[in-house]
Amino acid sequence: MTDKSTADENPIKPQVNINPGIPRQRAQEDLELMADPAYQELLVRYQNAEWDQCGRLIDNLLIRYPGKQILVEFRADIDMQLMLNKMSVEKARNRKVKSLYSVLAVLGLLAVIVLVITYFVNRSLKSYQQQLTTYQVQLEQAQAENISLLENQARSSLQSGKPDVALDILTQMEELDPDYPALESLRSEAIAQQELVNSYEEAMGKMALEQYDDALVIFHQIRTVDPLFRDVGYQIIWIENHKKVLGLISAGQAAYMEKSWQDAITAYEEALTLDSTVNTPEIKDQMLYSYLNSIVETLSKDDHTIDELERSGVYYRKAIALIPQDRNYIAERERLQSLSLELLVSKNYQMAKNLLSDPNHTRLSVTKAINFLKYASELKPDEQVYKTELSKAELYFSALQYFDQGKMLQAANVLEDLAKFDRTYPNGMGPTLLYEAYVSRGLQLHKDGFYLDARASFEDAELIAWEQRDNKIQLFLVQINLGNTIGKLENYQDAVSYFEYALKAIEDVVNAVDDPDFTRALSAGREYAQTGQYYEAYFAYLEALEKMNLLFTYEDINVYSGDTLIYLARQHHSTIQAIQMYNAVEFPLITRNQVLRIPYLP
Repeated sequence: MTDKSTADENPIKPQVNINPGIPRQRAQEDLELMADPAYQELLVRYQNAEWDQCGRLIDNLLIRYPGKQILVEFRADIDMQLMLNKMSVEKARNRKVKSLYSVLAVLGLLAVIVLVITYFVNRSLKSYQQQLTTYQVQLEQAQAENISLLENQARSSLQSGKPDVALDILTQMEELDPDYPALESLRSEAIAQQELVNSYEEAMGKMALEQYDDALVIFHQIRTVDPLFRDVGYQIIWIENHKKVLGLISAGQAAYMEKSWQDAITAYEEALTLDSTVNTPEIKDQMLYSYLNSIVETLSKDDHTIDELERSGVYYRKAIALIPQDRNYIAERERLQSLSLELLVSKNYQMAKNLLSDPNHTRLSVTKAINFLKYASELKPDEQVYKTELSKAELYFSALQYFDQGKMLQAANVLEDLAKFDRTYPNGMGPTLLYEAYVSRGLQLHKDGFYLDARASFEDAELIAWEQRDNKIQLFLVQINLGNTIGKLENYQDAVSYFEYALKAIEDVVNAVDDPDFTRALSAGREYAQTGQYYEAYFAYLEALEKMNLLFTYEDINVYSGDTLIYLARQHHSTIQAIQMYNAVEFPLITRNQVLRIPYLP
């Protein structure tokens, strides 16, 4: 038997077999067993060797904790004690009838049993203490792992924007370890984030009430604290975009009321580009009528560009898409059909005008212009203006053909007929062509010796040159040509007069020439003319004009095969005659890439 006082001082507790690898659930069950009052009573009864009571307690515990190893070991040990106790009682009953030898044998046996019991008790106590120490270490490790897991969960909640969840987790951590190092910093972060959440919800509430300015202020405050908080960046962009949309809609409505159709269209279209959901029935109606009125406004102008017509065509298609297919919009559909015809006619007419007004137009581009005018005239057969424009374009095309073929008489005749319609057609090119035709015809007649006809042709060219004073070289050369031709008719006085007209018109240029031969011949011509010696004056002027190149300013330009001399001459304020005087160049088209020296008078 174990001494009771010793047992009280060193209570024997059963061994808890907890290995480092057991599941956490089993460790929890061991804790529950140790905390069980029946188990505590078992330990006390065991130390007091109250084996019957121990038997009853161990049976109840095995029912509640079936298969528990420590209880199984207790069960085996208690069974042995009960068996020994029973044996001891039986031996005592027969003690009186047994011999001293039997008593001694029993005492020896009891001594052995005591030794065995002592051995097992000591072994169990040592094992229990070792296992309890191990369990305490494992419990501390489990608690550390648990609080670390909770910390990770709290951090994840904060990262996902759930500060309320994080605060609940931090409360659990505080219950486990109030002094945990990361607890305060995590709580501060969670509280700060909760404030952002509250501000965010307040801003969203103001957005729901369409208080966009107030919401925008709050969102900007949140972004200052945390630029990546939720979708604050998106909400700011949406509000700013929506405010812009509202501003555009307001501007569109104001423009519509003021009948500024183009401004209304621009504002509404930009608003719908930013946010198509604001397309209310009212806006659709205003856009439809803005499209219609803008088209009418464009077509009502005396002159419009292709860009304006193209834009009106786009508006036409957009208006068609906006008109509902019901009876209430029959008038609008009929109006659009009429506008469609007007747009098509105007576009063809404007295309023709653009082609003809191009300073570098060709016979091919004029042919295209004629086709456009024909189409416009067919669409509007009652409109005389398109027929007239078609006739002018066809006459002009014929003149170009004759001109390019070198048939200057025919070209001049056609251009004269064209001048009856429009002297400057097209875009000022007609007079230039007619001038060049007259000069070219005059030069050919002069070359062939038909001086009277040549003079008449040059005089016609002179009339045109007087009208086009911006090109000084035209008048200068045609008057020189007249002087040469009239001299051939031996009318030296008139010839000298033409020379003097030509030189006097560019007196500043003449006086600036620094060439002794030119100056001497020119002075002689003037002196002869003053004394009435027109024959001598005529030939003196011819001698001076042999150095006519000194009077011109020159511009070197790159030209390419297919360029037309007439356009080059007009563009650079020169003439075909002047260009051919100083360049070996074909007429009327350039046939090779080269550099031309273009003379002109400044």
